[in-house]
Amino acid sequence: MSDDKARGITMQDLDRIHRYHDQQNAIWAGLVVEVLGSFTQVQFAVDTLATSFFKKEMSELSTFLNKRLLDRVKDEERVELLLGIARHLGSDAPVAVYKEVFLRVKHGRDLIAHSPGVRPCILEGRMGVNFKSHRGYQSAKKAERPPSGVPEIIREEHLRQWIREARWLSDVAMYVVSEFELRPLIDIAGEPCPSPRPPDLPYASDGESVWDYPTPPQ
Repeated sequence: MSDDKARGITMQDLDRIHRYHDQQNAIWAGLVVEVLGSFTQVQFAVDTLATSFFKKEMSELSTFLNKRLLDRVKDEERVELLLGIARHLGSDAPVAVYKEVFLRVKHGRDLIAHSPGVRPCILEGRMGVNFKSHRGYQSAKKAERPPSGVPEIIREEHLRQWIREARWLSDVAMYVVSEFELRPLIDIAGEPCPSPRPPDLPYASDGESVWDYPTPPQ
């Protein structure tokens, strides 16, 4: 009698387990790619704000600044750039927790992008990724400012939340562009499409975030 049969596991059971793993792997692969892409979109949105600001406020220096600054700016500096522009313009954009959210999404993205592999595993009956032994996790832990709320076991809901947070970060940057008409924003039909003001806290599908946020100052 085989060990599997002795434990009551049939070939049909193994088939179902393999199909489940294949389905989960496909879901995770899509989410991982979306996390990477959504953070790239954040970088693009902040850079769009900066280049538009330079062109409108310092037109004679804009080419120099774009080449010498934005081509070399680090992500930690990119968030300071957005906050500085928002303060300079007197924007009412919701930036109270912008830096905290930006750094968390960046570290989450780095965990994925800098790891030698992202392998889903079953923990407590749920899919998760353990980054603890990966270079990406170790580098994030050694960062000057460790990520707030980034767990060692990354579950599906964390990836989905990073994606929503990244969308909020992009929307905040584009709102500042729209608020001060730094560049025309148009929809697919070529019509003006001003960006609405995002909420004070990042989007959460169930009305609550995976992580707690500080209360924005009134």
